[in-house]
Amino acid sequence: MSLVSDTQDLINDSGVFWPAQQIHDALNDSMLEVWQELELHLGTATATTAPGDEFITIPITILTPKSITIGDRERYITSRILIERYNHEWKTSSLGDPQHWVVYDSETLMPFPRPNLAYIVVIRGVLYPTEEITGGNLDIAEDNKIKESIIWRASATLAEHTRPDLVQVWSHEAARAIREADKKLGRNLFGKYIKRIRPASRINVAHQGDVAFGRSLGTRTFV
Repeated sequence: MSLVSDTQDLINDSGVFWPAQQIHDALNDSMLEVWQELELHLGTATATTAPGDEFITIPITILTPKSITIGDRERYITSRILIERYNHEWKTSSLGDPQHWVVYDSETLMPFPRPNLAYIVVIRGVLYPTEEITGGNLDIAEDNKIKESIIWRASATLAEHTRPDLVQVWSHEAARAIREADKKLGRNLFGKYIKRIRPASRINVAHQGDVAFGRSLGTRTFV
C-alpha cells in the first residue's frame, strides 16, 4: 500500500473517482501543511544581507522560517503588527542591526531595522520535503501516523467540491492523526494533551488522550 493507493481507495469508496494527477497534487499540498504543523525536519540555511536591504530572500530549502541567527544572537520570527506596536515609525526608521524579522510572504523575509552592514544570516526552520509524489514515486519514507494525516487531509481537500458532506469528518480525522503523530514524536506529551483518568482505575488507552468524534465511516487502517 502507498499514499496514493490509500487515498484513491478512500476517495473511490465515497463514490467519486479522481485522476491520478489531482491526487498527487493534493497529497503534495497536504505534505507541506503537515510538515509545517508538526515542524518536521528542522534545518538551517544561510543568506547574506546588504546595507539598506528591505527584503531578504528565503533560501529554497526552507519551507517555514522559525528563527534568525546573526553571530551569536538568535531572533525568533515576529509579526508586522507587533513591530508596529513597538515602533509606529518603523517603516522610516534609520538603518541598524536587524533585531526583528517578519515573514513577508512565502519567499521573503523583512528585517527591522533595515541592515546597516552586510550580515551573514543563518535561517533555521522547517525544511521542504525531500520527496514528492509523482507517477514514479507513490509513497514517502515517513512514520505511518504522519502518512495517515497526509491521506486524510488530502482526501478532505479533494472532497470539498464533490462530497462536502464528508469534508468535516475527514478534516477531523486528519486533526486526530496529527495529534497522534505529535504524541508519537514525543513532543508536548503532557503540556498539550489532557489525560482523562477515571478515579480509582488504572490508566489505559481507553481513558487517556483525545476524544474522537464524527467517525461515521468506521475505522480505517492505512499503510
